[in-house]
Amino acid sequence: MKAIYTFYFIIVATLLSTSIASAFKGHTGTIVKVKGNAHILINESTKASGPRPRVSYQSKFYTEKRIRRGTKVRPGTIIQTSNNSSLKLIFGNGDHINIGPSTSYRFSVDKDKDKKDRAVIDVYYGKVRALISKDKKNPRSGMRLKTPTAVAGVRGTDFFVSYNAGKGTELKVIRGKVAIVPQKIHPTPLTSQANNESSNTISPSVAAAKKRPKIDIDKLLKQAIVIDSGNVVEIKKPKSKAEVDRAKSKSSQSQVVSGTTGKKLEDSSYKVEESLLVAVKPISKESLLEVQAITVQEVDGSDNTASNDDEMKNLKELEKQASQALLQDIKTYTPEVLESAEINEKDSSDNINTKVLSSMFKSAPAEKPKQKPSQQEIDSIGKDIYENFFNKNK
Repeated sequence: MKAIYTFYFIIVATLLSTSIASAFKGHTGTIVKVKGNAHILINESTKASGPRPRVSYQSKFYTEKRIRRGTKVRPGTIIQTSNNSSLKLIFGNGDHINIGPSTSYRFSVDKDKDKKDRAVIDVYYGKVRALISKDKKNPRSGMRLKTPTAVAGVRGTDFFVSYNAGKGTELKVIRGKVAIVPQKIHPTPLTSQANNESSNTISPSVAAAKKRPKIDIDKLLKQAIVIDSGNVVEIKKPKSKAEVDRAKSKSSQSQVVSGTTGKKLEDSSYKVEESLLVAVKPISKESLLEVQAITVQEVDGSDNTASNDDEMKNLKELEKQASQALLQDIKTYTPEVLESAEINEKDSSDNINTKVLSSMFKSAPAEKPKQKPSQQEIDSIGKDIYENFFNKNK
């Protein structure tokens, strides 16, 4: 009898595993590079059970697990990096995401109005760069991006997004277009289940935030601001009307909008605490160095050692897919860059990304003319890369 129950359990577990794999088809990514200390939150549960250590999120519980090369990232997973870590995630079709230091990021899948799967990225704080292929069959086509002060629609593009409580949201479009709406979204705090205090991997600004309200993203995006390639939009909570006036005097593209509806406020009688300040401008040289800084180069360490030959083969194939997806994206939007940036089709996706940013760096405006990058900025992207690709293009 025991043998029968054991056999039954194996069959049920296999069917359940197959069902989950089928549901996540196309939406499961793989960590191909990791630098420093990073974790994922998995095994979502309504009860405080499962392997420790655990953290709670929106009345649910997760197991915290250290990230290594080859770690699978399925919908619902939360990724967290420390202040000295970064990583690269690649999907089967070559879509790839670089996640920078001190970042909390969640990838999930919901349903659109036609009840079809739709990918969603939540950036609670930190920095993320993503290449999403412009292909209608891409599982991430029509993807939604959310930060605490904005929601965006992504059809296929190369973009960088960052958020922190002081600067707000910054979205830089490297290629393609992104439709974005300023919107105050309050993420739920992530707290340690053991002592109900904020985990040391969780941003204090997130832990102090309010519960996320339900919003109709499709409705919001009907009034979106479209950001073209080569531009950045900054969305922040102004501290005073004087700050709004100063921003408007510096740029005709600066405006103040409602933090609830995202609509432009023409009347000066608005309440500062209920508004958001929006500014659109060209991407600067300094901004491009910030984007380059989260591109994960070759790194050593036990977390980057493949567990076996099959895993190594799979990782190499994913890197190849990422390069092909990136080349196709460049051919679609900026084919002239292939020659001007001296891009070789055998280049890795990291090298291609670096060459593209270096090419943009040549003509990008400087926020602080004739001022060299700080040593910290140079160290963040690597001295060799700075000297070879950016210093000569000042």
